[in-house]
Amino acid sequence: MTSKSQQAQVKILAHFSRLCIEQGYSKTTMRQLAEACGMSRGHIAFYYKRKDDLLLALIDAFSAQVDALVAGAGDTVPDPATRFFLRHLVQYYLVSVTSEAYQVMAELADRPDYLDSRVERAYGGLLAATAAGQKPEVQEDVFVGCLCAIRSIYPLVKYWRAKGWRFNHLRLFQVFCDALVTQSGLEGLEHCRCEALRWFDDIGTDALRAYVGDLRAFIIGAT
Repeated sequence: MTSKSQQAQVKILAHFSRLCIEQGYSKTTMRQLAEACGMSRGHIAFYYKRKDDLLLALIDAFSAQVDALVAGAGDTVPDPATRFFLRHLVQYYLVSVTSEAYQVMAELADRPDYLDSRVERAYGGLLAATAAGQKPEVQEDVFVGCLCAIRSIYPLVKYWRAKGWRFNHLRLFQVFCDALVTQSGLEGLEHCRCEALRWFDDIGTDALRAYVGDLRAFIIGAT
């Protein structure tokens, strides 16, 4: 992909995100997006044929930044199961404290097919190895618990959004972790929770807020 194509896609996604924030996903049209971008509808369709494609591309861009944040933990989070759990808890935290992402990401609550496809793309190898009787690094019960945990995140975020609730986010993050452990009933997930919270303590809230600021600039800053 050329740099010009990448710039066009970043511009399209930035305007799409802004329109969704201002008027909601359901009211945002491809015609409005074309006008905002100063492009023809055909030009936008070259990259994104449907509005759903735009939403999923925006989520992928957001998730890539979350992946980069978790990857920055380096050897401090060596266990793959813990990293899996941590990645989605970080994503939940950022969705909660970043209102722009919060509004757009909640749309995924209506797209279980997309959540399943992301799990398959990212962790299909581990699932296949387990099914074949091999023993990957991740304990099977912990991994299954993590899969169950992430499927509960987006509906919960959407419910909170509908209620208009706002809490102390660090406290809410801890409560959410506790709820996942209670829901799963797995000792392995408790280990993941403790490791994830320890990593959050290590990185510090200032670093997270700086990251949230960068993320906000990416989501709403058209180029």
